[in-house]
Amino acid sequence: MITLALALLLCPQEEDDWKAYSTLLKRVLGDFKSEKAETEHFSLDSVRGANKEFGPHFEAVFAFVAEGLGTQPKDRIDVEMWFSDRDYDKRAPADTYVHLDAERGMVVLLLSPAWRTNFARGAVAGYLHKLGGIDAPLRHALRAYFGEWDGRMEAAKFNTLTHERHFMLALHAKHQLSKGKLALGKRLWEIKEADIDPVSAWANGYALMNGKGLRDKLRAHLAAVVEGKKPEAFATPALDAEIKTFWSSAQVKVDDREENGGTVGESRHYTIWVETGTAIAGKAPMDQKAVMKDLKEKMDLVYVKYSQAFKFDALLTRRPRIFFHKSEASYVRGGAPRGSLAYYSPGSKKLVAYAAEGGMIETFQTMAHEGCHQFFDLAFPGFYEKEDNPSWFSEGLAECFAACEIRGRDLFIFTLGGGGAQRIPNIKYYLEQGEATPTADLLNLSHPEFMSKADLHYAQSWSLCHFLWNAPAQAGGGGKYKDVVLKLIDGFKRGRDRDEVYKAAFKGMDLDKLHKEWADYTKKLPSPKEK
Repeated sequence: MITLALALLLCPQEEDDWKAYSTLLKRVLGDFKSEKAETEHFSLDSVRGANKEFGPHFEAVFAFVAEGLGTQPKDRIDVEMWFSDRDYDKRAPADTYVHLDAERGMVVLLLSPAWRTNFARGAVAGYLHKLGGIDAPLRHALRAYFGEWDGRMEAAKFNTLTHERHFMLALHAKHQLSKGKLALGKRLWEIKEADIDPVSAWANGYALMNGKGLRDKLRAHLAAVVEGKKPEAFATPALDAEIKTFWSSAQVKVDDREENGGTVGESRHYTIWVETGTAIAGKAPMDQKAVMKDLKEKMDLVYVKYSQAFKFDALLTRRPRIFFHKSEASYVRGGAPRGSLAYYSPGSKKLVAYAAEGGMIETFQTMAHEGCHQFFDLAFPGFYEKEDNPSWFSEGLAECFAACEIRGRDLFIFTLGGGGAQRIPNIKYYLEQGEATPTADLLNLSHPEFMSKADLHYAQSWSLCHFLWNAPAQAGGGGKYKDVVLKLIDGFKRGRDRDEVYKAAFKGMDLDKLHKEWADYTKKLPSPKEK
């Protein structure tokens, strides 16, 4: 099934991607007649429009890789392109868009809005496969590096760490290097092929293509392989030392830049766009530059808490992006819901907010909530697409991040401050009125049912998650039900069905008794004015 949805706040490049994708679909939707076609270096098997549209893209990728490696395969690269998951899944693993069928010598691709990068990765995989005789670690390294080119960027710019994807990967590489987890040089060759991690593969590929003198060594090795010679082992102690030196001295930093009506800055974990003219009045007035600095620092703090809570220290599917508007009017014009301070769009994968009057505190706390959705979606794709997605846990957990407090240089979550302080009076009121939803029912509400009493259910979901995390196990101790939260997170991030996750998390528990214990705990929470 093919669906079209133009996400809000697309950058110009993304708009071009969507236009090309939409144009292609309009041209071929009425004509699915299969056709085989040949370009100079590829044999394409798809529908007529696709072959004509994407043939030049494949050739551009081929030329780019050939220029970088200095050698090229003699045979054409065979490519199949498919439009439906059903047809693609018969030929490739599920949940993929790119597959190299080594047995058939065929690159199998599924068309998607991200076709430029996916098709480039497929072309690179086919290119390296056709060269033949390359060690698996080296093949992985080169595929990881060249697979980040989308067919449009000049080589001079691509071969730098200012390229967005390279910058993101380089930050992870430096982080892993500091922990001794980055496999460089000979160490990569000692890892089983199935266990090679993408960051280590890319780091080796980047160093080989950009380290002083390393590209010449790589080209000489590949030329010997293609000519059928038996070159000496590529991974040597000398090469190992050169690659390690390259990454130990690499400076990973990108200066803020003006783009699309605002300033774009790169923090440790985020790409942030702040609209030109952003300024916040109040006791501590902030100009546009100060807002950017504040967002970088605070959002990086909360990112660390996301990764710790969800036990995720790998590479996200894409670098998370934040769009920060100068006013509510600008925010709403961009498609944001009225009455909100921030929101996350699972379709565009973007966190969008605006500068609220009176300061950044409330806006940041709302961004911490919406950022939780963004992180979970990028770390564990598919969660928000499931029909039984538990709104109470998704929103309740996000509210616990909104209930955050910055103390010194650290950020604390699951507190009674921040957004939590705003929820306490609400849930106490509903408890006093006897209108709280039974816990057993709350766990199984559909999203429409959840939103039909949003004021109640947001407050109740926050307080239930807060209770599960903080309820005292005994006098003076906490964490009686913390394991429930951890099991819920673990189950949902693995993509398991809701009932299966509940069975493991609430095993042996009486939900009616849990509801009473939660209500008694919540009634004793200090209201903001009581602190």
